[in-house]
This record gives sequence, C-alpha cells and structure tokens, in this order.
Amino acid sequence: MYTQEEQSAINQVKQILENYEKFQGKVSYLIEDDNRKILFCNKSFCDMIEFQGTPDDLSGYDCSNAAEENKHLYVNPEKFVKDIDDIFLEKTQKKTHVIEMNNGKKYKRDYVPLFFGNNYIGHSWQYYEI
Repeated sequence: MYTQEEQSAINQVKQILENYEKFQGKVSYLIEDDNRKILFCNKSFCDMIEFQGTPDDLSGYDCSNAAEENKHLYVNPEKFVKDIDDIFLEKTQKKTHVIEMNNGKKYKRDYVPLFFGNNYIGHSWQYYEI
C-alpha cells in the first residue's frame, strides 16, 4: 500500500505526536491517509468522540462519512460538517479553529495536510482541549 519511504514518513509523524503528548500535554490526534482511512489516532481522540474501543480498533476505518456520523456530538452539527467539507476541498493548513461539543468541552482544532514531496499522502487533525 505504501512505499517503505512513505511508511517511514508516517511513522516519524506518529512518533512526533506521541512525544508531544508525553512532554507537552494532552492532545487528541487523528492521522488519515489520502483515501480518508485512519492510519492511527490516540486514546484521547477515542475519548473525545466517545468511541468505546481502542485506537487500534479504529485503524483502517473509512472516515469519508465520519463528520456526518458524529455531528450529534457538536453544539453546531451542520457547521461542523460544513467546516470539514470545506477543509478537504482546500487541503491547506488550518490552525486554531475552535469547536464546541455538547458535553460542554471546547477544543482548538488544527488541520495539516501531509505531503511527501509533491504527493498528497493524507492529513493530520490535532485537538487541544481549552
């Protein structure tokens, strides 16, 4: 599926995020490939979306319809879905977008498209509870 070089780049991103979580504080993250399949996420992300399984259980999950499936978790569900759709159309980095959940929590969300050379290989979402 991925070349050895691409897999190495993916593993490096995963290591960076795991180290950030250990040393900088709690961050929820999700990394998807260019086909919207989950490469990896962390337990904090699972907790945020109220997923009862482990991060490994989500590996390979197709997120194409995830915004629609999970919109009930957000204060403004239709805006949440529209924002996700707009982000994917643009494929440009988005920083400090605040989202509000129905459970009263607020998160700062960052989106980063991932490129290997000129090839789009996926994207990264980071959520910081505020």
